[in-house]
Amino acid sequence: MWLLDTLDSIDIFPPKRFEIYLKGGTCVQHYLPSESQRFSMDLDFSVCFQENVDIPQKATIVKEYLRELNGELLKSGWRADHGTMKIPETPLGFTSICFCGRIFQPTKCRKTVSKILGVEDAAFVKTEFFLHGHDPEYSRQKLLLVSANYAVRDVFFNLASKTRLLADKIVALSGEGYGARDENKDIIDLKALSELNGIDLTLASNMITGWAQSHLDQEGNLNPIDPPARIIHAARQTVTARSEITDEALAQMTGLLYARGRPGFNLSRNDWRSMCLQVVAFLDKRVLPLFD
Repeated sequence: MWLLDTLDSIDIFPPKRFEIYLKGGTCVQHYLPSESQRFSMDLDFSVCFQENVDIPQKATIVKEYLRELNGELLKSGWRADHGTMKIPETPLGFTSICFCGRIFQPTKCRKTVSKILGVEDAAFVKTEFFLHGHDPEYSRQKLLLVSANYAVRDVFFNLASKTRLLADKIVALSGEGYGARDENKDIIDLKALSELNGIDLTLASNMITGWAQSHLDQEGNLNPIDPPARIIHAARQTVTARSEITDEALAQMTGLLYARGRPGFNLSRNDWRSMCLQVVAFLDKRVLPLFD
Protein backbone atom coordinates (compact mmCIF):
# COMPACT_ATOMS: atom_id res chain seq x y z
CA MET A 1 0.00 0.00 0.00
CA TRP A 2 2.95 2.34 0.59
CA LEU A 3 4.06 1.72 -2.99
CA LEU A 4 0.58 2.55 -4.21
CA ASP A 5 0.34 5.69 -2.08
CA THR A 6 3.75 6.87 -3.28
CA LEU A 7 2.67 6.51 -6.90
CA ASP A 8 -0.59 8.29 -6.11
CA SER A 9 1.26 11.15 -4.39
CA ILE A 10 3.56 11.66 -7.37
CA ASP A 11 0.60 11.57 -9.75
CA ILE A 12 -1.21 14.24 -7.71
CA PHE A 13 1.91 16.44 -7.57
CA PRO A 14 3.76 15.62 -10.82
CA PRO A 15 7.09 17.23 -11.80
CA LYS A 16 6.90 20.28 -14.04
CA ARG A 17 10.31 20.12 -15.76
CA PHE A 18 10.23 16.48 -16.83
CA GLU A 19 7.96 13.48 -17.15
CA ILE A 20 8.42 10.14 -15.48
CA TYR A 21 7.03 6.71 -16.05
CA LEU A 22 7.09 3.60 -13.88
CA LYS A 23 9.16 0.65 -15.03
CA GLY A 24 10.88 -2.25 -13.29
CA GLY A 25 9.44 -5.10 -11.26
CA THR A 26 6.49 -3.23 -9.79
CA CYS A 27 5.37 -2.20 -13.26
CA VAL A 28 5.71 -5.78 -14.55
CA GLN A 29 3.27 -6.98 -11.87
CA HIS A 30 0.62 -4.59 -13.21
CA TYR A 31 0.42 -6.64 -16.42
CA LEU A 32 0.15 -10.02 -14.68
CA PRO A 33 -2.93 -11.75 -13.24
CA SER A 34 -3.34 -10.89 -9.56
CA GLU A 35 -2.64 -14.47 -8.49
CA SER A 36 0.72 -14.41 -10.31
CA GLN A 37 1.98 -11.07 -9.00
CA ARG A 38 5.04 -11.10 -6.78
CA PHE A 39 6.02 -8.63 -4.09
CA SER A 40 8.18 -5.71 -5.24
CA MET A 41 9.75 -3.50 -2.61
CA ASP A 42 10.89 -0.57 -4.73
CA LEU A 43 9.81 1.80 -7.48
CA ASP A 44 11.85 2.35 -10.62
CA PHE A 45 11.18 5.45 -12.71
CA SER A 46 12.55 6.59 -16.04
CA VAL A 47 13.03 10.34 -16.33
CA CYS A 48 12.09 12.02 -19.62
CA PHE A 49 13.31 15.56 -20.37
CA GLN A 50 12.13 17.37 -23.48
CA GLU A 51 15.10 19.74 -23.33
CA ASN A 52 18.74 18.74 -23.76
CA VAL A 53 20.02 18.34 -20.19
CA ASP A 54 23.17 16.47 -19.15
CA ILE A 55 22.82 13.73 -16.55
CA PRO A 56 24.40 15.55 -13.55
CA GLN A 57 22.00 18.45 -14.11
CA LYS A 58 19.11 15.98 -14.40
CA ALA A 59 19.98 14.61 -10.95
CA THR A 60 19.87 18.15 -9.52
CA ILE A 61 16.49 18.86 -11.12
CA VAL A 62 15.02 15.55 -9.88
CA LYS A 63 16.16 16.32 -6.32
CA GLU A 64 14.60 19.79 -6.55
CA TYR A 65 11.33 18.13 -7.51
CA LEU A 66 11.55 15.66 -4.61
CA ARG A 67 12.01 18.53 -2.17
CA GLU A 68 8.95 20.22 -3.66
CA LEU A 69 7.04 16.94 -3.34
CA ASN A 70 7.99 16.77 0.33
CA GLY A 71 6.46 20.19 0.83
CA GLU A 72 3.21 19.01 -0.73
CA LEU A 73 3.23 15.83 1.35
CA LEU A 74 3.64 17.87 4.53
CA LYS A 75 0.70 20.08 3.51
CA SER A 76 -1.33 16.91 2.94
CA GLY A 77 -0.86 15.73 6.51
CA TRP A 78 2.21 13.51 6.33
CA ARG A 79 5.01 14.10 8.84
CA ALA A 80 8.71 14.72 8.42
CA ASP A 81 9.44 11.28 9.90
CA HIS A 82 6.49 9.46 8.31
CA GLY A 83 5.44 9.60 4.68
CA THR A 84 8.02 12.03 3.29
CA MET A 85 10.94 11.46 0.94
CA LYS A 86 14.46 10.98 2.28
CA ILE A 87 16.83 12.51 -0.29
CA PRO A 88 20.38 11.31 0.38
CA GLU A 89 23.41 13.45 -0.22
CA THR A 90 25.45 12.02 -3.06
CA PRO A 91 29.01 12.96 -3.99
CA LEU A 92 29.56 15.20 -6.97
CA GLY A 93 30.27 13.40 -10.20
CA PHE A 94 28.52 11.17 -12.69
CA THR A 95 25.65 9.02 -11.53
CA SER A 96 22.97 7.64 -13.84
CA ILE A 97 20.50 6.90 -11.02
CA CYS A 98 19.03 9.30 -8.47
CA PHE A 99 18.18 7.33 -5.31
CA CYS A 100 15.53 8.33 -2.81
CA GLY A 101 13.49 6.65 -0.09
CA ARG A 102 10.06 7.32 1.31
CA ILE A 103 10.22 6.69 5.04
CA PHE A 104 7.52 5.38 7.34
CA GLN A 105 7.23 4.77 11.07
CA PRO A 106 4.77 1.88 11.25
CA THR A 107 3.64 0.51 14.59
CA LYS A 108 3.91 -3.11 13.49
CA CYS A 109 6.84 -3.62 11.15
CA ARG A 110 10.49 -4.48 11.54
CA LYS A 111 12.44 -1.29 11.02
CA THR A 112 15.45 -1.30 8.72
CA VAL A 113 18.59 0.61 7.85
CA SER A 114 19.88 1.82 4.47
CA LYS A 115 23.30 3.45 4.26
CA ILE A 116 22.69 4.41 0.64
CA LEU A 117 19.48 6.28 1.44
CA GLY A 118 20.61 7.55 4.82
CA VAL A 119 17.67 5.85 6.54
CA GLU A 120 18.01 4.56 10.11
CA ASP A 121 15.42 2.80 12.26
CA ALA A 122 12.50 3.19 9.85
CA ALA A 123 10.71 1.29 7.12
CA PHE A 124 11.09 2.74 3.65
CA VAL A 125 10.12 2.43 0.00
CA LYS A 126 13.19 2.77 -2.20
CA THR A 127 12.73 4.81 -5.35
CA GLU A 128 15.21 4.99 -8.22
CA PHE A 129 15.04 7.64 -10.93
CA PHE A 130 16.96 6.45 -14.01
CA LEU A 131 18.40 9.50 -15.74
CA HIS A 132 19.77 7.86 -18.91
CA GLY A 133 16.72 6.31 -20.53
CA HIS A 134 16.18 5.79 -24.26
CA ASP A 135 13.22 5.00 -26.49
CA PRO A 136 10.52 5.75 -23.91
CA GLU A 137 7.26 3.94 -24.49
CA TYR A 138 4.56 4.36 -21.88
CA SER A 139 0.92 5.23 -21.40
CA ARG A 140 -1.26 6.44 -18.56
CA GLN A 141 -3.17 3.52 -17.08
CA LYS A 142 -5.12 2.54 -14.00
CA LEU A 143 -2.86 0.49 -11.75
CA LEU A 144 -3.86 -3.14 -11.40
CA LEU A 145 -1.52 -4.13 -8.58
CA VAL A 146 -2.99 -6.45 -5.94
CA SER A 147 -2.89 -3.64 -3.39
CA ALA A 148 -5.13 -1.55 -5.66
CA ASN A 149 -7.99 -3.91 -4.77
CA TYR A 150 -7.96 -2.41 -1.28
CA ALA A 151 -7.53 1.25 -2.22
CA VAL A 152 -10.33 3.74 -1.59
CA ARG A 153 -10.10 5.03 -5.16
CA ASP A 154 -8.42 4.23 -8.46
CA VAL A 155 -4.77 5.17 -8.90
CA PHE A 156 -3.44 6.16 -12.34
CA PHE A 157 0.15 6.52 -13.49
CA ASN A 158 2.40 6.54 -16.56
CA LEU A 159 3.40 2.89 -17.04
CA ALA A 160 6.08 1.44 -19.30
CA SER A 161 4.79 -0.75 -22.12
CA LYS A 162 5.31 -4.51 -21.98
CA THR A 163 7.77 -4.17 -24.86
CA ARG A 164 9.82 -1.54 -23.00
CA LEU A 165 9.82 -3.70 -19.87
CA LEU A 166 11.01 -6.78 -21.72
CA ALA A 167 13.90 -4.87 -23.30
CA ASP A 168 14.83 -3.41 -19.90
CA LYS A 169 14.85 -6.81 -18.20
CA ILE A 170 17.18 -8.25 -20.84
CA VAL A 171 19.55 -5.31 -20.45
CA ALA A 172 19.40 -5.62 -16.64
CA LEU A 173 20.28 -9.32 -16.80
CA SER A 174 23.23 -8.57 -19.08
CA GLY A 175 24.97 -6.63 -16.33
CA GLU A 176 25.75 -3.89 -18.88
CA GLY A 177 23.37 -1.30 -17.56
CA TYR A 178 20.66 -0.28 -15.10
CA GLY A 179 23.09 -0.59 -12.22
CA ALA A 180 24.32 -4.01 -13.41
CA ARG A 181 21.48 -5.59 -11.52
CA ASP A 182 21.47 -9.19 -12.79
CA GLU A 183 19.10 -10.31 -9.98
CA ASN A 184 17.18 -13.58 -9.75
CA LYS A 185 13.85 -11.77 -9.65
CA ASP A 186 14.64 -10.29 -13.07
CA ILE A 187 14.59 -13.84 -14.42
CA ILE A 188 11.11 -14.37 -12.96
CA ASP A 189 9.91 -11.13 -14.52
CA LEU A 190 11.45 -11.89 -17.93
CA LYS A 191 9.83 -15.32 -17.94
CA ALA A 192 6.43 -13.74 -17.17
CA LEU A 193 6.85 -11.05 -19.82
CA SER A 194 7.91 -13.55 -22.48
CA GLU A 195 4.52 -15.25 -22.12
CA LEU A 196 2.39 -12.12 -22.49
CA ASN A 197 0.57 -11.09 -25.65
CA GLY A 198 1.12 -7.69 -27.22
CA ILE A 199 4.92 -7.53 -27.11
CA ASP A 200 6.72 -6.33 -30.24
CA LEU A 201 9.99 -8.26 -30.24
CA THR A 202 11.37 -6.33 -33.21
CA LEU A 203 10.79 -3.07 -31.38
CA ALA A 204 12.31 -4.56 -28.22
CA SER A 205 15.45 -5.50 -30.18
CA ASN A 206 15.63 -1.93 -31.51
CA MET A 207 15.37 -0.63 -27.94
CA ILE A 208 18.22 -2.91 -26.85
CA THR A 209 20.31 -1.75 -29.81
CA GLY A 210 19.59 1.88 -28.89
CA TRP A 211 20.78 1.20 -25.35
CA ALA A 212 23.94 -0.52 -26.64
CA GLN A 213 24.78 2.37 -28.96
CA SER A 214 24.35 4.97 -26.19
CA HIS A 215 25.94 2.96 -23.38
CA LEU A 216 27.98 5.06 -20.94
CA ASP A 217 30.90 3.96 -18.81
CA GLN A 218 31.18 4.64 -15.07
CA GLU A 219 32.53 8.13 -15.73
CA GLY A 220 29.67 9.01 -18.06
CA ASN A 221 31.65 8.74 -21.29
CA LEU A 222 30.11 7.18 -24.37
CA ASN A 223 31.13 3.53 -24.54
CA PRO A 224 28.99 1.70 -27.14
CA ILE A 225 28.50 -2.05 -26.87
CA ASP A 226 29.27 -3.53 -30.26
CA PRO A 227 27.75 -5.68 -31.52
CA PRO A 228 24.51 -5.19 -29.53
CA ALA A 229 23.97 -8.96 -29.55
CA ARG A 230 26.58 -9.06 -26.77
CA ILE A 231 23.80 -7.93 -24.43
CA ILE A 232 21.67 -10.96 -25.29
CA HIS A 233 24.59 -13.34 -24.88
CA ALA A 234 25.47 -11.78 -21.52
CA ALA A 235 21.87 -12.06 -20.32
CA ARG A 236 21.79 -15.67 -21.46
CA GLN A 237 24.98 -16.39 -19.53
CA THR A 238 23.54 -14.79 -16.39
CA VAL A 239 20.35 -16.84 -16.53
CA THR A 240 22.29 -20.05 -17.13
CA ALA A 241 24.55 -19.39 -14.14
CA ARG A 242 21.64 -18.44 -11.87
CA SER A 243 19.81 -21.67 -12.71
CA GLU A 244 22.10 -23.41 -10.21
CA ILE A 245 21.41 -21.33 -7.09
CA THR A 246 21.37 -23.17 -3.77
CA ASP A 247 18.24 -24.41 -2.04
CA GLU A 248 18.80 -21.82 0.69
CA ALA A 249 19.06 -18.95 -1.80
CA LEU A 250 15.94 -20.14 -3.62
CA ALA A 251 13.96 -20.39 -0.38
CA GLN A 252 15.06 -16.92 0.71
CA MET A 253 14.10 -15.44 -2.66
CA THR A 254 10.65 -17.03 -2.84
CA GLY A 255 9.97 -16.18 0.80
CA LEU A 256 10.64 -12.52 0.07
CA LEU A 257 8.69 -12.37 -3.20
CA TYR A 258 5.58 -14.42 -2.43
CA ALA A 259 3.23 -14.66 0.52
CA ARG A 260 2.72 -18.10 2.04
CA GLY A 261 0.20 -20.10 0.04
CA ARG A 262 0.51 -18.07 -3.15
CA PRO A 263 1.87 -19.53 -6.40
CA GLY A 264 5.64 -19.22 -6.37
CA PHE A 265 6.11 -19.54 -2.60
CA ASN A 266 7.03 -23.24 -2.80
CA LEU A 267 9.02 -23.03 -6.04
CA SER A 268 11.17 -26.16 -6.26
CA ARG A 269 14.74 -26.38 -7.58
CA ASN A 270 13.50 -28.32 -10.61
CA ASP A 271 10.83 -25.71 -11.35
CA TRP A 272 13.37 -22.91 -10.97
CA ARG A 273 15.84 -24.65 -13.26
CA SER A 274 13.08 -25.27 -15.79
CA MET A 275 12.10 -21.59 -15.67
CA CYS A 276 15.67 -20.54 -16.35
CA LEU A 277 15.99 -22.97 -19.26
CA GLN A 278 12.77 -21.60 -20.76
CA VAL A 279 14.14 -18.05 -20.53
CA VAL A 280 17.36 -19.16 -22.23
CA ALA A 281 15.33 -20.84 -24.99
CA PHE A 282 13.29 -17.64 -25.42
CA LEU A 283 16.47 -15.59 -25.82
CA ASP A 284 17.99 -18.14 -28.22
CA LYS A 285 14.96 -18.71 -30.43
CA ARG A 286 13.00 -15.45 -30.29
CA VAL A 287 15.45 -12.64 -29.50
CA LEU A 288 18.93 -13.50 -30.80
CA PRO A 289 17.77 -14.08 -34.41
CA LEU A 290 16.62 -10.45 -34.50
CA PHE A 291 20.26 -9.34 -34.21
CA ASP A 292 21.57 -11.37 -37.18
